[in-house]
Amino acid sequence: MIPFKSKYEGSLDSSYVPQYAMGAPTSPQTANQIAEATSRLNAGVFGVDLALIDERLFETIPKQHFKEIDRLMKLTGAKATIHGPIVDLAGFSAGEGGARWDEDNRTLTEKKVKYYMDMAHETDSKGNTPINFHINTGLPGEVWEKVNEDRLKKEYGLTSKDIEKFEKEEKDFIRENYNPKTGKKEYEIMRNMLAVDQETGQLSPLKLEAKQYPGGPKLWTPTERLNNHNQTRWDQEKLKIFQLQQQKDEIEDKKLKILRELQPLEYGHEKRVLAKEEEGKRAQLIKGIKLYDDHTKELGQHIYTGLNEVYNDLRYISKEDKKDLKSKGFNVDLEVRKMTEDYQETNKKIKDIANYGQREIVNLVRSKNLPEREANELFKEKIMELENKIDILRDQQYRELQRNLNSLPAPEKFIPANNLAKEKTAETVSNVLFESWKKYKDNTPILLLENYIPEGLLGSAKDLGETVDESRKKFAQKLIKEKNISKEEAEKTAEKLIGVTWDVGHINFLRKFGYDEKKVLEETEKIAPYIKQVHITDNFGFNDAHLPPGMGNAPIKEEMELIVKEMKRKGLEFKKGSVIIEAGAFVGQFKENPHPYTLEYFESPLYTYKNQPYWKDIWETEAPYGVGYGQILPEQHFQMYGAGFSNLPTDLGGPISQDRSRFAGTPNT
Repeated sequence: MIPFKSKYEGSLDSSYVPQYAMGAPTSPQTANQIAEATSRLNAGVFGVDLALIDERLFETIPKQHFKEIDRLMKLTGAKATIHGPIVDLAGFSAGEGGARWDEDNRTLTEKKVKYYMDMAHETDSKGNTPINFHINTGLPGEVWEKVNEDRLKKEYGLTSKDIEKFEKEEKDFIRENYNPKTGKKEYEIMRNMLAVDQETGQLSPLKLEAKQYPGGPKLWTPTERLNNHNQTRWDQEKLKIFQLQQQKDEIEDKKLKILRELQPLEYGHEKRVLAKEEEGKRAQLIKGIKLYDDHTKELGQHIYTGLNEVYNDLRYISKEDKKDLKSKGFNVDLEVRKMTEDYQETNKKIKDIANYGQREIVNLVRSKNLPEREANELFKEKIMELENKIDILRDQQYRELQRNLNSLPAPEKFIPANNLAKEKTAETVSNVLFESWKKYKDNTPILLLENYIPEGLLGSAKDLGETVDESRKKFAQKLIKEKNISKEEAEKTAEKLIGVTWDVGHINFLRKFGYDEKKVLEETEKIAPYIKQVHITDNFGFNDAHLPPGMGNAPIKEEMELIVKEMKRKGLEFKKGSVIIEAGAFVGQFKENPHPYTLEYFESPLYTYKNQPYWKDIWETEAPYGVGYGQILPEQHFQMYGAGFSNLPTDLGGPISQDRSRFAGTPNT
């Protein structure tokens, strides 16, 4: 194993974690963090992690208490870190209407985190207090599972050819792994994905499912369901417009039929030759035309609104699709703008014909001064010409509309929630840090993102690392653009102030999805370059048991070796409070101090130099006086000095009961 240092700085230093770097969390159930911090310092640790995971509890602590903790740390030479409240940095929430994403919620969270950063600064006004936040709050992200070939065939109905095809064409759904223990192929498959509507924040869980169809079995992958989701929604938007257009055309047809009946009556009305019943019918027809006009006007507005929605959806067409269409001479933005303008222009033509066409017919018939029967025939002829003209325009409009809409790719309005979470988390982190840096400069708190459940949003090492990269990039850009800081200095500052808290217990939850310690170590190795703090806690891969290291099945020693290796490569070492032993549940259940168990697990030597005895060998043994740290004192001490050492010599601090020394008999002077 690779030690942190070539020599030890104290008798309790560890091969993996120096004793001075180990810290302990406070209780998250009380606002009296001063008392909690004092208790941890009395236990001999040099790092105190203020476990302020409840935002309401956080806000009940007076700011003066954070300043007092600052003084307490400086007085004892210790370091305070903060476990920030459980908030969703991306803006996802589980409200009364169900889980969703909301930009207003993200903005509110950003304001809260700015306040948390201010209090973190009060905790170390002359340094940089690390404050970490969970990368997710439990919402599912991409859920991957390790399965064997037999399960793929039995549960999902796949053949060997199907699996080979998926490996080639669906690399975002299936990954091949070879198990050297069994000598067989194993696979990682994406079992679930959470999709989000970028505009409304609506969430849609997408699940891997095997369906039986008349043509044979069909395996729907989450990615395929996402694409289908977007295409179906796009088809529905288009169909809605087409249906509205069809309704409008049908009403216009009915209106023209009424016009055919009305025109002769209008002519008779002008000649004042209509009977009373005919005048009543004329009034009824005019009323019907008005109702149809109002209805077509309303439908026209709905169609226009629908087209505007279609145009708005264009911003969700992927850059790849737009680029591909542009290379073929089709500019999406320009084409849709032209489509909307053409539709409005054609509508105006139809409206002009519908409103004024019959007036031209009346004027024409009137100018010929024909007998009533011939005039009626002429009316019918001209009305039919009017209908044909309108029908031609409508047909052109409908076909052009259909052609243009069908030429557009489906906008990707629903995207993987992981993608949105990455973008919005980086936005929150960069905004918060920039505001904090403007106030505190070199003493800005360090903002750390902690891995939580691996099946949650941004739960993988890859996603977590990319989120840190994006956060650093955005923060550096703000420093360069708004503060005229050089690119090199801005990037260095961003790397210093944004990093990862790696919880070795949380990543061990991968076991419930069929993974072993190999996968856990792969994830640790990926994230190692970003790690600035480690939370050490053990479990059995299913629940956050918060056991001391070595009491579960997390490969903590191996993980720490990888982390240390990366730190040594970068010339870094852990500082006070960089390693937090989270074993609160063990303390709560068994009322024992987890620290000795931690020293035992990490094979800490008892003395300054790495020699025997080790803590694991000696801490629970009884020994003669002067040997070891036995839990009970030898009985001979009580025989010689009495209970409570009441007979201890005066020279060694015992009580003075006479004028002469009990040992030498000389006068006490």
